[in-house]
Amino acid sequence: MLFSGLRSAEVLGLEVADVDVGRGWVRVVGKGDKERSVPLDPEVASLIQSYLLAERPETTSKALFVVAKGPHRGQPSPRRGCAASFAITVSAPACQPAIPTPCGTPSAPRSN
Repeated sequence: MLFSGLRSAEVLGLEVADVDVGRGWVRVVGKGDKERSVPLDPEVASLIQSYLLAERPETTSKALFVVAKGPHRGQPSPRRGCAASFAITVSAPACQPAIPTPCGTPSAPRSN
């Protein structure tokens, strides 16, 4: 989502129904409750689809990104979780595969 120009609050505010993986679009509600459609990179769409099918815990939450484990499992991801995910993603070596995280999807290769 980092490469789509979304703010962290916009990413964390996404609901599962906001993402149209097949058509490659995301409905985003930004500042001032302004709604816009953002194109979804095919690689990011694939990562989101994999996340939804295999990694997202069972939950009644409508939030796209939820806590994966611990006492808050299935609850919407907190802002601090987004910051930690971003830090992990940008520090990952370029030779590793993309890490699907809320705010750093896909991981950005670092130049040395």
